[in-house]
Amino acid sequence: MRIILSLKNIFYLFVFLAFILVSCEDREEYIPYVEVSFSVDLNINNNLATPGYSMLYPGEGFGGVIVYCEYYDYVTPDKSIFKAYDAACTLEVKDSCSVANTSNSFYGECPCCHSQYEFTNGQPVEGDAVYSLKRYKATVISNKVYVRN
Repeated sequence: MRIILSLKNIFYLFVFLAFILVSCEDREEYIPYVEVSFSVDLNINNNLATPGYSMLYPGEGFGGVIVYCEYYDYVTPDKSIFKAYDAACTLEVKDSCSVANTSNSFYGECPCCHSQYEFTNGQPVEGDAVYSLKRYKATVISNKVYVRN
């Protein structure tokens, strides 16, 4: 009976550790949920149609939303690739510590902890942050970028 009890405890320990490992992989859930639904007209804001260019929309998301142009198809704009991230730093989870896009490029920096993120994938590339920026869906329809949860 004692051996079965030990195996049972080992099993529970394994399940507990697996739960901890899975829940710690992605820290997006620590950025508070805010309904995100807005669009950017590329006919008006045509700088955003430049690959490698990014813009911060401070009134959106928890800490603002950064929209990044990875690829723009001038022939068929609906095939363009845009990415959108909540600007809230994943290390300093405060709406006052929003990642600012550096020179409207594919890098951004948190003014509080000075962690730097790359907008091609949202990953931190410098500093103490280890988790990716929270990502939103970005879809291009009729030369407008629609950003939403």
